[in-house]
Amino acid sequence: MVTISPIFDKINKRIYSSKLKLGKIEEGALDENWYSEYKNLFRDDPQATPWITRLCLEYRKKDWGICNLRPVQPTSPKSHQEFASEISEMYIKPPKHMAEDNGYYIKCLCDVNAYGNWIKCVPFIMPNYYFGACAQASVWIALKCLENKSGRNVKSAPIPEIQKAATGHYFSDYQGLAFENITRLLKMNSCESFVYDTSMESFKNFSFDELYNIIYAYVESGLPVILGVDVSKLEWWDDHEPGFHTIVLIGHTMNKESGEIDGFILHDQTKFPYIEIKKDDLEKAWDTTDQYKKEMGYSEDTTIQKAVVGVPPAVKAAYEEIILTHHIVLNDLYLKGNIDKRDYPIRPMLINTEQFVIGVTTAKFDDPSFGEFLMKRIKKIPFLHFRFRWIWALHLHEHEKKREEREVTGMALYDGITGKLILLFIENELVLYYDAKENQYKIDPYQ
Repeated sequence: MVTISPIFDKINKRIYSSKLKLGKIEEGALDENWYSEYKNLFRDDPQATPWITRLCLEYRKKDWGICNLRPVQPTSPKSHQEFASEISEMYIKPPKHMAEDNGYYIKCLCDVNAYGNWIKCVPFIMPNYYFGACAQASVWIALKCLENKSGRNVKSAPIPEIQKAATGHYFSDYQGLAFENITRLLKMNSCESFVYDTSMESFKNFSFDELYNIIYAYVESGLPVILGVDVSKLEWWDDHEPGFHTIVLIGHTMNKESGEIDGFILHDQTKFPYIEIKKDDLEKAWDTTDQYKKEMGYSEDTTIQKAVVGVPPAVKAAYEEIILTHHIVLNDLYLKGNIDKRDYPIRPMLINTEQFVIGVTTAKFDDPSFGEFLMKRIKKIPFLHFRFRWIWALHLHEHEKKREEREVTGMALYDGITGKLILLFIENELVLYYDAKENQYKIDPYQ
């Protein structure tokens, strides 16, 4: 590829092994973010243009996406130097090797209408530092994903508008946002949000593994998770000095042999899209800087992990509440002799009731009679027949490695609003459900 953008060439080399080729260049193309930047900063500059240059990209002669290049202006009204990136909105498919057959699960993938181009991707952007830094760009990426997940409920906004909503003015002066700002921005755009912060009383005793499993549940559900990290602990930052930074988790990796969720796939909006980070490396990087700890009165040995996730507005029950209830339910059933074991590998997903009904009616059970037994009980649960009610679906697996084949031995459903149990079934053992007519839970063993 002819060098047009050094930053894009760097992305192409690292993430795509230089296999992305330039199909064509479109001058005068539309880009929502750049136009917002132009309107609020550059419109009085006679050299500024309200349009962008678009790179139309190919992989093995197939369309692979677009990358919009914003015009790089020499100075701002404050006489700042050139900002870091000419890359604006980018809608590019993941690299070919990031496929489920290779243990990569990009859960936030969506069919995006990118200015008339339908592209299956996770939207990416590099911020113009005049208008926002990493946190503002993280919110933009998250809202783009949630817009696809929630339909009409959530709408994305250009980074200048995100910055103004957070601070009351368009200019960031190279400053990011606190996690409290991120939470408020998500709620302002019709999302519910859950914050995880080990400096807070409610999370200070959570282990890394517990938090890791919590954020995995959201990522598995196709919900982007914004994480705070120390860039000096990220290898692709090339020995950078310590600095607090946000990244967006968009998928996970799985060990094909053991079934372990051994890492995440992320967008680092200052460096690269579609980066992989393994669990051990994340444990080192998921922390604030020593300077921040000193300012807040913590010792350098204290680990402070911060994350925020936006969810559809109707969801009020966080995953940690659900999994606690679930363990209590299984333990109670086990102690009463209703089930043979109480520990199952879990694949959690936040889904709507329509997805569940379609899935369960097309499921194939080893014993077809159990499927009939289950469906008779499901018909007694009116809740499951309301469309688009959000539920936490915990898929129970017999063995850890079975998660790869999506084989389940049972499932537990919890209301996404109240967190209450709706249905639990374990194949060839029992069905536990809430009978609305009799206003009570029932346990029906399978004979």
